Amino acid sequence: MRKNAGDSSRGCLAIKVLKSADLYRRIEGSWYGIVLGADSAT
Repeated sequence: MRKNAGDSSRGCLAIKVLKSADLYRRIEGSWYGIVLGADSAT
């Protein structure tokens, strides 16, 4: 059950991969793109 499901909720994404800084940066960049795209659409 989600505790913070209001309109201002951004969600939380947690991924654990050993020795993968490049993958982390790619996922982080994608996530920021999604968030910024959602902000500009509203």
